[in-house]
Amino acid sequence: MSHDVQPTSPAATATPIVPLPQADEHNPTWSAQGGQVVVLPTGDKADQKHGGQTASSAKDAASSARVVGTPAWQPFPVGALPEPVGRYVQEAADSIGCDRAFVALPLLSVLAGAVGTSTRIQLKPDWQEPAVVWTGIVGDSGTHKSPALNKATSFLGEQDAHEIRAFQDAIAAHEIEQKQYEANLKTWQRKPNGFPPIEPQAPVCRRYVVSDVTVEALVPFPVHELRVSTH
Repeated sequence: MSHDVQPTSPAATATPIVPLPQADEHNPTWSAQGGQVVVLPTGDKADQKHGGQTASSAKDAASSARVVGTPAWQPFPVGALPEPVGRYVQEAADSIGCDRAFVALPLLSVLAGAVGTSTRIQLKPDWQEPAVVWTGIVGDSGTHKSPALNKATSFLGEQDAHEIRAFQDAIAAHEIEQKQYEANLKTWQRKPNGFPPIEPQAPVCRRYVVSDVTVEALVPFPVHELRVSTH
């Protein structure tokens, strides 16, 4: 259950939004004296009952307190997606038997990651935003979240596997080039003639999906390669 102090009218826009402690009707330790309290219980009956008790206990300290019901479920607006994205979301979700949002949301993040910083939207003359979309899916156990996530990221996984195989081939070729370079360098050092040989650059594996976005984990990737999705 979430307890937030929120403005409920234009006149109350200055009301601070602060977290409230877990209080009961016997110990209303509210930190927002005079604020407007909105209690958002989950659909659980016990939590709704506690939400009513919480709102009642808050009335002594707050200017007003009310309980807001759980918003009604609405289907994801698949029709707002461009083709072929919309069709893919619909067919994938229908095949899995899951909510279409479970496929659409991670897919939006994947598509945004594919765009990366190569294109930005200009909102104002001095305000630009890259294609960064953070999404998450929430559902009970057994609602097919994992299969949906796999459908949304499967083609990136396939591309990742292709790049890893290409990287392994590049590493093998690089080892041969490195040995040839070291032999040429020794020859040049014994009898310098012109410029020294140029050391071959080690290959870098291009990645499309990462699960660790810490700075330490991303350091090996060149900046221009950081157009990836996380999950």
